[in-house]
Amino acid sequence: MVNGKILLVDSEEPIRHVILNVLRNYSVLAVDSSGSALKILNEEPFDLVLINLTLKPAHSLFLKIKELYKDLPCLLLISPQEVETAVEFLKTGIYGFILKPFTRQEMLATIEESLWKFRLLNENVRLKLLLPLFEMTQNIGVRPEFKDIFDKIVNLIMRETGADMVSFSYHNFLNDPVFDEVKTTPAGARQDIISFIQWVKTHFKHLESPILITGSGEEYQDAVNQIQLIHYSSLMVYPLRSKNHLTGFLICGKISGKNHFFARDHEFFSIIGNQLAIVLENHRLIQELENAHFESLKGLASAIEAKDAYTSGHCDRLIEHSLMFADKLNLSDEERKKLRYGAALHDIGKIGIKESILGKPGKLTAAEYEEMKRHPRIGADILQNINFLKRVIPIIYHHQECYDGSGYPDGISGEQIPLGSRIVAIVDTFDAMTTDRPYRQAVPVQRAIDELNRYAGKQFDPYLVKIFTDFIQEKA
Repeated sequence: MVNGKILLVDSEEPIRHVILNVLRNYSVLAVDSSGSALKILNEEPFDLVLINLTLKPAHSLFLKIKELYKDLPCLLLISPQEVETAVEFLKTGIYGFILKPFTRQEMLATIEESLWKFRLLNENVRLKLLLPLFEMTQNIGVRPEFKDIFDKIVNLIMRETGADMVSFSYHNFLNDPVFDEVKTTPAGARQDIISFIQWVKTHFKHLESPILITGSGEEYQDAVNQIQLIHYSSLMVYPLRSKNHLTGFLICGKISGKNHFFARDHEFFSIIGNQLAIVLENHRLIQELENAHFESLKGLASAIEAKDAYTSGHCDRLIEHSLMFADKLNLSDEERKKLRYGAALHDIGKIGIKESILGKPGKLTAAEYEEMKRHPRIGADILQNINFLKRVIPIIYHHQECYDGSGYPDGISGEQIPLGSRIVAIVDTFDAMTTDRPYRQAVPVQRAIDELNRYAGKQFDPYLVKIFTDFIQEKA
C-alpha cells in the first residue's frame, strides 16, 4: 500500500462512514462541504482529494483546487446516470472516477493507483528539474552561470511549492555583489517587495539554518508583521554560508489567500538551498584560486614596472581608473573583471624585453622600437596557458593599437579595437604623463588632459577620452 494523506469531501453522511471504514488504513480527514475542504487545504497538505458531491459543486471545487494546488490529484465519486456528463471532467485534468455503488476492492485499487501515479510523476519531475542543479555541484572547474541557475531555481520552487516570490542573492569572498535578483508571479508582485527582501536579509543576517515562517508562534513576530504588510502569508529563508560566513540568501514567499508553505515544502526548499550552497562554495574556491594567480601575476607586473622605471603603484592606479570606466559604462561583472585584469597585466610582455631598452632614458632607435613592439604579443603568449586569463588576451594584445589604425601589432582601428584595450591605452598614457620618469618630471594634470584631447580620434577613442577627462576634472 502507498502511504498517503487523503481529504474526503462528502455531503452524504452514510457514504462518508462507509468510505472512512474502507480507507481505515490511510490517514483520512473528512469534511462535508467545499468551503470546509478549501479551509483545511489551506492549513495542511494532502496527497489526494476524494470528492462525493453533486456534479456542479464537485466541478467547481475541483477547478478551485487545481487553481490553488496545481497537480494535487482529485477523484470523483459519481452515479451511473452522471457518467456521460462526468467524462467532460477528464478534459479539465481530473484524475479519475469511482462509480457508485463501489466495492471495497474497487475503491482501494483506484486510490492506490492514483497515489502511486501521483508520487511517481512528482518524483520524476522533481528529479528531472533537480538534475541540472545537481550536476553543477559535481565539477568544481565549472564556472556557474548565475542567471541560468536562478531561472532553474525559480521554475523549480514555484512549480513544486506554489511560491509567488523567489529571491537569490550572493556576494563573493571579497564581499563584492555577484548576483541579486527577485522574481514574482503576477499575483505576488508588490511595489515594496525589494525593500521587504532587504529587510529580511538585514533582520536574518545572523541566521544559521533555514526557517519557515507561517504566522503562527511568536518567535518571528517581527517577520510576521512585515510579511502581513505586503499581504503575504508565509516565508521561507535559507541563509547561504561558506566557512561560517554569510554569502547570500535564498528567500521565497506566498501571498495571502493561498495555503501556507508546509513542512514538505520546507524540506524541498532545503534540498535546493543545500545544492545551491555547494555551487557557491565551488565558485568561491575558483575565485580564490583565480585571485591567488592574479595577485602573483600582478606582483610580476609590479616587478616589470621597476624594470621600466615607472613609479610604484602604476598597476593599482590603472585598475582604479579602469574600474571608473566600468562604472560609467555599466559594464557587466564579467567585463569588469576582464578590464581589471587587463589593466594590471597589460605590460606583462615586457618581461621578454631587454632591460637596456626598457630603462633607456632617451629616444629608442628604430631597431629598439621594433623590439619594444614585441611586448603585446609576448604578453598574449604568457597568458595563453592560463585558462581563467584567456579572455583577457585581446586586451593585452591590442593595447598599443591606435584609434586611427596607426598602432601595433595589427594596425586595426576604431571599434575593431577591443573596448578594454581602448580604455587601457587612455589610462596608461595619462598615468605615464602624470608620474615622474628618470628622464623627465611629471606633467600637470591639465596638460595631460589637453594631450589626451589633442590625440582623441587619432591615438585614442574620442568618446572614452571625454568620459575620462570629465571624470578627472570632476575629481580635481
